[in-house]
Amino acid sequence: MCMKMKDKILKQPNQTKRSERIAYGIFFLGQGFIYSMISRYLMIYLTDYVHISTVIVTVLLTASKVWDAVNDTLFGVIVDKARFKSGNRFKPWLNITTLILPVGTILLFSIPGSAPQALKATWAVAAYLIWDLLYTMCDVPIFSIVTTMTNNIRERGNIYTIAGIGGALATALTSLFLVKIFNRFGFLYTAISISVAALLFMRPIVHLAKERHKPSVTEEEHSSLKDMWTYLKGNKYLRYFIIYRLISGSMFISVLTYFTKHCLNDIEFEATIMLVAIPFSAVLYLMAPVLMKRFNKISIYRTCMILVIVSYVTLYFVGYANKWLMVALLVCALDAAIIPSILMSAIPADCVEYGCYKTGIRKEGITFAMQTFTNKFCGSVATAMAGLLLILIGYDSESGAMMNTAQQSGLFAGMCWFPVVGQLLGLPFLFKYKLRDKDVQIMADVNEGKMSREEAEKIFNGRYS
Repeated sequence: MCMKMKDKILKQPNQTKRSERIAYGIFFLGQGFIYSMISRYLMIYLTDYVHISTVIVTVLLTASKVWDAVNDTLFGVIVDKARFKSGNRFKPWLNITTLILPVGTILLFSIPGSAPQALKATWAVAAYLIWDLLYTMCDVPIFSIVTTMTNNIRERGNIYTIAGIGGALATALTSLFLVKIFNRFGFLYTAISISVAALLFMRPIVHLAKERHKPSVTEEEHSSLKDMWTYLKGNKYLRYFIIYRLISGSMFISVLTYFTKHCLNDIEFEATIMLVAIPFSAVLYLMAPVLMKRFNKISIYRTCMILVIVSYVTLYFVGYANKWLMVALLVCALDAAIIPSILMSAIPADCVEYGCYKTGIRKEGITFAMQTFTNKFCGSVATAMAGLLLILIGYDSESGAMMNTAQQSGLFAGMCWFPVVGQLLGLPFLFKYKLRDKDVQIMADVNEGKMSREEAEKIFNGRYS
């Protein structure tokens, strides 16, 4: 009887319109253009094109995350406290940030290369801090808004899958074309083009999304950083997932552009690698909803990350003398992380329901602020790790010289082993995550007042006591 009840709960009809779901996916296409350019090419822009010292760039990008630690958590608190006359909680933020985030992106790639080192470094820090704040103001509301668009857990998962497709398409397009564009026309032209496209793709969600989900549970009207810490301590599954992400993501260094430029002597070969990866990525995105219907999200996540480990270890021992075997293994490692990239958004949404079920307090803003902070913190530490790798192998960015054989070997080893070590250290926490998808839907119905807590506890049989 309990299983039939669970299955019935999960077969609820969609609450959102098709136009909303499409607009949500298109948003991530636009935002993905900007994020891909920053996460993949900012460091090489600063070292190899603006010619700021590798040590200075590493310190600057790492130190900037002190501001991240402040603005992400504070903004999550602000989002949970803010109330607008329209009754919407997240759309007003998106209305503002979709307009100004592209401007901040252009500013970041406008550093004059002929300026003194001090001016270039100052410009880089100021522009990055501005961009980082704008991105936070955009990222937290866009992930949070799904919890107000629908109460259907499966539908939320499908919406996040659509968002993942948009983000993946952005990654694919930027990987195929950005390196060729900036290699031929420069970074400023590239940044302007990307920002205009992002603006056009991000705006529709502001006009089409509807915040229709109004939880009946009592929400805290006043949040603080202490509340955030207390909430994290009380939500053990969110805590486990964030710890896993902080450890594993911080070691997922991105030096592929350096690798293709210095080891393969062809910076545009990165586009070839992505051209091979894209068809497999597309298949995985199409498979994601099917897999999530048959298996728990966390089981899929674990399996994919184990495959990442196997791929990188094999790649290291095979080497890159055989270029196409190297491409096959690298594509396997990159594509194995595709479905987890979708679940990174869906799992925190499940943790919102669990936290609300356990405490009666609903904190989408804080939860997704933590996710945004985690993503950017990991990106920053990974950038620092990449910078540390470049420093350890003795790379001199100011001279503009190519790497020697020893430096190439060190770069390749770091590219393979850093992600492996991160996953091995983080996986124990991922295996502590025990939330089941069907149980989360029941929690959501209790939170909505559609089911009594007594009925839910009978079904759970003490699993979440």
